Amino acid sequence: MVIYPMREHDYDLVGDVNGQEIKSIFKKLKGGTAAGVDGIPILLFKNFLSILIPIIVLLCNKVLRSGQWPSAWKTSLFIPLFKRGNPKAHENYRLIALVPALSKVLEKILDTRLSNWLNTNNLIHEEQGGFRTGYGTTDSVFILKALIDKYGKGKTCLYVGFLDLHKAFDSVDRELLKDAMLNIGLPHSFVRLIVSMYTCVSGIIQVGNRFSKLFDIKRGVKQGSTLSPKLFNIFINDVVNFLENRWAPKVSLGTQKLSLLLFADDIALVANKPQDLQTLLNLIEEYLHIKKLRLNTEKSEGNYEKNNDGQCVWYGQEGKLNIKYDGPAKPLQDRFKEKLKTSCPEMYEEM
Repeated sequence: MVIYPMREHDYDLVGDVNGQEIKSIFKKLKGGTAAGVDGIPILLFKNFLSILIPIIVLLCNKVLRSGQWPSAWKTSLFIPLFKRGNPKAHENYRLIALVPALSKVLEKILDTRLSNWLNTNNLIHEEQGGFRTGYGTTDSVFILKALIDKYGKGKTCLYVGFLDLHKAFDSVDRELLKDAMLNIGLPHSFVRLIVSMYTCVSGIIQVGNRFSKLFDIKRGVKQGSTLSPKLFNIFINDVVNFLENRWAPKVSLGTQKLSLLLFADDIALVANKPQDLQTLLNLIEEYLHIKKLRLNTEKSEGNYEKNNDGQCVWYGQEGKLNIKYDGPAKPLQDRFKEKLKTSCPEMYEEM
């Protein structure tokens, strides 16, 4: 394991908070949000913030200095919301996670600091477009569109495998997350705090006026936490190095070469030959096994830019996934246009 030396910006991660930071966070929080297991709504804090700020600052700084996350903040209240279909089927419900208000406030402060630290030190690979300041889905889509335009006109084909991870955030192994944080160079003081946050985590489910028994949550990052996407980005950031160290095939775009595009837990593998795509699939299967993650074969698919009789197959613990030719460039173009229509309607109209 490589441990990087401390950087000059490390103190920004676990330094003391001040009243202005607390005010800024509470100003952004919605007052009507339901309370967590402590029963204290955010609205109460907002109404008496001028009185409570010194106490909140004192409490948050004690947490940051000690590196110990309060036990009272480690229990999430889950409320199932019905989506559609059969009301007796659990998969038709979405769980809303509620945490104590002060836990949410400190998590948001840590999220802002971690984002600044990662950006300042340029530690997340360019292939990752999810939950990063200055990046978005459209960046990944534009790169994919550029690849389609480039390889749709010449003799070289473009092969794309769209992979969706099965309950990725809920499946994060916390020991591996700790290793990933240390490997990326996060200071031990910050890592210790995150490890404490995820030690002895529990949950309770509320349906109407009825509550379940308290249960342990031994895997995953917290649902609904603004900090979780950044932690997940750190968790899988080494996938780029993993592929490079195994001489994974790449496609060229200008002066850049790449094997995949990422948007949080969504992966798009790109290759010029079916054999190369198969190699990438095999390597990603190996990587996911190491990370204790699984592929969602029902939501994963593949598209070829040009007609080809080849076929790539994923053989993993999740089962078999065939990635075969699915028409000309239209499926990929449609993906691009659909995203552009919702995120950048002006550009869509110009197209």
